[in-house]
Amino acid sequence: MYLRLFSLFAILNLLCVACLQRDVSTAPTSSKTTDIPSECTKIGQTWVSPNDGVTLVCISAGKFTMGAAEDDPQAHENEKPQHDMYLDAYWIDSVEVTNVNFGKCLAAGACHPKQYETTADGYVPYSVHPDSQNYPALLYESDPAVEYCQRAGRRLPTEAEWEKAARGTDARLYPWGNIPLDCSLANYYTCDLFTSATSTVPSCGNSEHCKTKQVDSYAIGASPYGVDFIRNKENGHNFSGFGRCSTRML
Repeated sequence: MYLRLFSLFAILNLLCVACLQRDVSTAPTSSKTTDIPSECTKIGQTWVSPNDGVTLVCISAGKFTMGAAEDDPQAHENEKPQHDMYLDAYWIDSVEVTNVNFGKCLAAGACHPKQYETTADGYVPYSVHPDSQNYPALLYESDPAVEYCQRAGRRLPTEAEWEKAARGTDARLYPWGNIPLDCSLANYYTCDLFTSATSTVPSCGNSEHCKTKQVDSYAIGASPYGVDFIRNKENGHNFSGFGRCSTRML
C-alpha cells in the first residue's frame, strides 16, 4: 500500500514535501526563514507564506495509519507492518514548487542544482519556458530542494509527514480514496491527457514521455487535507517533480 502511494506520487517527492521542526540551535536568523504560520488545529485552515507566496494547508495533530496491510498484494515487505503513527500538527504546501518559484531561488543565488537545464540550442527548456512557469520544477538531486525550502523558511519532510498528508487518517489507498486510479484524478504514464498536439509546454526531462500538468490541475484528486499530489510522469514512473515544503511551529 505504502509503495502504491509512494510510487504513484513520486520518484523525487521526498525532496521537499512536509517538514521536520527546525532545530533552534541551527535555525537561520534571516527574516526569510523565521516567518511562521499561526497554530494549525483543523482541516481546512490555510496560510500563505510571505516568503514565496505559496498557500499551505494545515495537517492537524493526531494519529494516522502508516504502511501497508499484510494482505496487500502490491506491497513490499519493507512497507509492513501497518501501524498507527502520531504526528504533531504541521503545515504543508498545497501544491508542488513551481518553475517560476524555483527560478527565483536560482536568480537569488540560493539554489545550486548540478543538473538543471535553463539554456539550450534550438529550443526553450521546460524550466524557463513561458508556458510552463506554473508547472512543477523538476530536480534530480536533493541539495537544491533543501536550499529552496530553507530560503522559503521551511524544510524537508519525514516519510510519515508526507504519507499522512497524502492519505489522511482512514488508511485509504490513494489521496482521493479507494476508487481505482484513472486519468481524471491523476496524470500518470498511460494517460492521454498530456499528449495534446496543441500543447506548447515542452517535455520536462530527458525523454519525450516526461510530461507534467499545472500544479493546480487535479483538485478532484486531492487528499483529505486539500493537498494536490499526482500530476507528473516520466518513462513509466510517476514523480512529483520538485515536491513541496512545509513548516511547523518552533
